[in-house]
Amino acid sequence: MPGAKGVAKEVHVDIKSSYEAFLKHCVEHGIKIWSEACVLPEYLGPLPNNTRYVLILRDPRAVVVSWAHYKNKGLVKGNVTESYVTKTVPQVAAVTSVRYYWHDELLRRTHPSLILFYEDLVANPVDEYYRLASFLDVNLEPDVMFGVVDQTSAASMRKDEKHNLLPGPNRANSDRAKVRSATPDAFREELSARAWANVTAAMAPLLHPALRMKWLYNDLDVKFLGLKEHQRRH
Repeated sequence: MPGAKGVAKEVHVDIKSSYEAFLKHCVEHGIKIWSEACVLPEYLGPLPNNTRYVLILRDPRAVVVSWAHYKNKGLVKGNVTESYVTKTVPQVAAVTSVRYYWHDELLRRTHPSLILFYEDLVANPVDEYYRLASFLDVNLEPDVMFGVVDQTSAASMRKDEKHNLLPGPNRANSDRAKVRSATPDAFREELSARAWANVTAAMAPLLHPALRMKWLYNDLDVKFLGLKEHQRRH
């Protein structure tokens, strides 16, 4: 959450607490998560003036696998278990949808808001960092930008973790390392295709339509959802 002078503040929201606090009721009673029937506009306020908001989102399945390794939860012999992802991924999907709805449909009514996706940052870091710089009214020369890209690359952060230079506990070369694969689809290697099919089908109804389009309408997942060919194109 960058402030007007470029000072960034990170907002942490506990997934389980957020889900059980008000989303569980919506899910169990068939109330659309991304609507004011579930998320009241007053939940947002009061918000500070002259504040810009940046939201970074990632495929909930990848989030759960990454968090399981980092927190050493739901793991058996170094791999995340099907029972853990089956329970946790839908909750993360619901909370992610609310975050997207807040920023895209509610927050933007009164405050500047930018949404970035982890997958895009990995695939096109220069383009995405320039989007962020433009949003923050920061003018970066090419050499500075490429320096930022280099310092935030997986290779650079692995090196930093190896030398205990990342914030918090550093666990280089282990299952609990902060920097593991740093690729969007690595989570698929942890479970069988059948397991991911079940998890994907379970989380799909809880994802905002824009997020379903972003993460599920692809060759790897569309077969799990029974979508028609034209749905993949629109």
